[in-house]
Amino acid sequence: MLEDMESALHISTSKMAFPQYAQDVNPERRAVIEEYIDGIRAYLVRVLERQGIGRPQADIPVSRSLRTFLTFIEIAVEELKPQYMRGYGEIPPGAAAELNNVSSELRDLVRQLSRYLAQGATHDR
Repeated sequence: MLEDMESALHISTSKMAFPQYAQDVNPERRAVIEEYIDGIRAYLVRVLERQGIGRPQADIPVSRSLRTFLTFIEIAVEELKPQYMRGYGEIPPGAAAELNNVSSELRDLVRQLSRYLAQGATHDR
């Protein structure tokens, strides 16, 4: 949850196409909030150490996570095609052609990234 808070704080520096949050926290307040988050995180670590509770090591490779996200993106891109959008109403022929073009272009970009990730799978270990 602390990570989610940090992400929300930095939404103005994000390159998101569809941001969820509007930045209304000025840089000075952001810095103070980040200090509180750091303090909460540090306290949690101290509690775990005091109780003799080990923190689990990260075990999910980032590359696997990225490939999983790309799979979901590919599904969403496929669902941009007119035959899947008909549930929203009749699709005019011009819009159908544009949806097919958008889906095709996005699919190609996603596949390029997917191939790039596959190439690095052996290099990143």
